[in-house]
Amino acid sequence: MMDSVEIIDLVEMMDSVEIIDLVEMMDSVEIIDLVEMMDSVEIIDLVEMMDSVEIIDLVEMMDSVEIIDLVEMMDSVEIIDLVEMMDSVEIIDLVEMMDSVEIIDLVEMMDSVEIIDLVEMMDSVEIIDLVEMMDSVEIIDFS
Repeated sequence: MMDSVEIIDLVEMMDSVEIIDLVEMMDSVEIIDLVEMMDSVEIIDLVEMMDSVEIIDLVEMMDSVEIIDLVEMMDSVEIIDLVEMMDSVEIIDLVEMMDSVEIIDLVEMMDSVEIIDLVEMMDSVEIIDLVEMMDSVEIIDFS
């Protein structure tokens, strides 16, 4: 078995197509194991080599706890970059996997411009769904 440094070295020698091919051969548990061995910089590098479809595929293989772990390793700029690569349906899917506390944590990492951008990508039904998942304290914080 390779250690995380060896795996990172190997991944750094691969282009995004090869990495995607590798990831596609792995199940979600293996991918999570790989991601857990990488630090946030390495994960960001990996994500930056992937297009939005590939990122969505990866996210769809992860459960909400794993997604939250990934998001917690990213700073707000990186999260915004990720969100900007996703369409509103994909964002809603992601948000639906998160509980209200996790959503608040995400929103708290964003500045008002980023929040406005996010809301502008959502239609009224999606915004209503989001607000319905939040309690009154969180709605006050959000507003």
